[in-house]
Amino acid sequence: MPRRVSTALNSDASTFAKYGVFDGFIDADSLLHVDPHLLASSAAPEMRDARIALDKYFQDLLPLVKRLAKNKRSPSIQRALVKRLQFPEYELDNLGYAAGGGAGRGVGRVMASRIANTAVEIVDAGVEDPRIFELVGAFEDGFGADLVSDMVLSVCRKDFARYTARVAKAMELKTHPVRVSDVTLQLPGIVRGRTRKALIFYPNDVLRELPVAMDWQDVGIVASYNEEVRQRLNKIVGDQWGDLLKKKKREVRRVVLQDSEVLRALVDDYKDREESAYDFVADPMGEVRWFQDAVNCVSKYPFDDLSGEPLGFDEAVERILDYFKYVVEEQDVGLLIRERSERYAQRTFSCATALICEQQDLDLAPETDKGRGPVDFKLSRGRRRTILEFKLSSNTSLKKGYESQLEVYASAENTERRYYVIFLVTDSTKQVDDILKTQEERSKAANDWPKVFVIDAREKPSASKVRSPKAK
Repeated sequence: MPRRVSTALNSDASTFAKYGVFDGFIDADSLLHVDPHLLASSAAPEMRDARIALDKYFQDLLPLVKRLAKNKRSPSIQRALVKRLQFPEYELDNLGYAAGGGAGRGVGRVMASRIANTAVEIVDAGVEDPRIFELVGAFEDGFGADLVSDMVLSVCRKDFARYTARVAKAMELKTHPVRVSDVTLQLPGIVRGRTRKALIFYPNDVLRELPVAMDWQDVGIVASYNEEVRQRLNKIVGDQWGDLLKKKKREVRRVVLQDSEVLRALVDDYKDREESAYDFVADPMGEVRWFQDAVNCVSKYPFDDLSGEPLGFDEAVERILDYFKYVVEEQDVGLLIRERSERYAQRTFSCATALICEQQDLDLAPETDKGRGPVDFKLSRGRRRTILEFKLSSNTSLKKGYESQLEVYASAENTERRYYVIFLVTDSTKQVDDILKTQEERSKAANDWPKVFVIDAREKPSASKVRSPKAK
């Protein structure tokens, strides 16, 4: 069962909130990322220092970029620039402290080469500003929000570590000496196997669900329809420039790099934008609330009779799904799923059913991946395995997912049973009805065809009369 970082460090959520520290989860990742645009406005002095360090790092890279722009065939300059643009994700720096405890992908050599080439193109177009490296996400396909965080944390690692040491001391947490760059700091940590791993904290006020300028439709200069830029883009591609923004980033780059004034305006607008950190009180994505919602589920609707021998594997899986169905249909979890996403449903399910899985000797592995894409969950006991895929009925690819995804996943996972769990959140049930019909038809020819399990998360006109499922 996931744990809050505060719990793992023998503290509490209120203390973390008091000091404005992100209270993430052990073994559950987050969609939040460090936004470099928010560093300068942070209440933490170390973050303001991080902004200065980031500016200096990329300012120092500009001479290399300009040299490469003049000597594009120089392998030595190319290697030097690419090396400086590689940013590893350090272990336990990722905001979710993921299950394996290992480092993520970071910015490797291939992506660094692409960033270097893009930087040269921008400089060739007449724009020389260190902030171009923060805007690279708007030019490069595959450069996501996680890589922005990796870039910032790699360059500013010592500043984040100093912040962690200061607030950990203020919160009276247990710490241990850790060498970070050229200094030794007292940092909190968690035990992974036989090794203690240091944790890095993040101020809430530097986190966003998606950093600025990761997508052309999110860049302020475009989103606000800046008149000057709009006119210049119209000259290049006509009145259809809005459609261009929906295409792949390389297509937009090809057009935008034709005009240095457009590029300069983009950089200036990015620097001048006033952005807000993620709202942890409203928590629109359910990044924090899902955990407490799941805990409330278990407390309000406990799964009865956890003593005795575990049920048979198939029956245990069915009972777990029945239990979560009951929880969703009986209380406001359905409302929260409607307001949020499939991800919220997945995480709530994982937490709410963790105790049952433990009692039933079932291993619940979230988001497993065997090379053909992730499945939401794999339930196993010994050699028995089944997979679960969660979808909302509002998903436009609902039927396609049922007919193709699960078969591919099942082949990769070597499972004997598959469940396609649909959360009914729309008034229309046509997609769901079509899938149920397909299941009925295919099941006549193959007994192991994925089973559809429907959970009604729609608003109910009155309280349900369904009784809580009991383990036998």
